[in-house]
Amino acid sequence: MMRYLVDFETPRNPLSNFLTILLGSLAVAAVIGALLGFIGYVPRPEVLAMVPSVAMGGMMVALVLGPILAYALFQGRIPNRAFYGTAAICLLVALIGGVVFRLLTNSQGGWLGGLPAIVAAIAAAVGFKIRGK
Repeated sequence: MMRYLVDFETPRNPLSNFLTILLGSLAVAAVIGALLGFIGYVPRPEVLAMVPSVAMGGMMVALVLGPILAYALFQGRIPNRAFYGTAAICLLVALIGGVVFRLLTNSQGGWLGGLPAIVAAIAAAVGFKIRGK
């Protein structure tokens, strides 16, 4: 029985491990960004442009932040619980932030929910490192 979509604890060679971490981070960021673009612009026609745009913005952040967190905190051996837990916390904060920013900016800034999500990703990763496996 498979518990995780991708098992980050499986032994791999260094390049394969780096690419697994990078692609996992990009996938999570793309999903979160697409959801933020949808939340921020759903009743208007701009949603068609904003969903891929915000998803790409999230992927650009994840391109740098994902591997930095994985290697700086976990020396490249990130536990499944830390990766998926951080992704879930980041998603929750992004969705709440998207709704809050949409309400505060008169339906113009739902995509800004990505900013607290970045802080949440860093805090969650540090929290998982401190608590250990």
